[in-house]
Amino acid sequence: MTHTIYAYKLLSGEEIIGRLVSSSPEGTITLSHIRMISMVPNNKGQVGVALVPYMVSGGVDGDFMLFSSAVAGAPSKIDETIEKMYMQQTTGIALGTL
Repeated sequence: MTHTIYAYKLLSGEEIIGRLVSSSPEGTITLSHIRMISMVPNNKGQVGVALVPYMVSGGVDGDFMLFSSAVAGAPSKIDETIEKMYMQQTTGIALGTL
């Protein structure tokens, strides 16, 4: 797996993941293929994880610039299962059993 895909917790409470394109000393972070991690109930009364496009109206898979001041902490690497889900959704390539 690539290590350029990171998770960010925003001050608004959202958790997002995306491919790091660049970060600048001016305080911006540019990500592509941003997905918001959302908890969703299933029909068995349990909770699962869904990856939802972060900006549907602004272009789902383009580059998107965030201000570092909107991020609650340092970026982190993501769980391998979620990374596989992300890769499958953003590239269309199935990476084995999820």
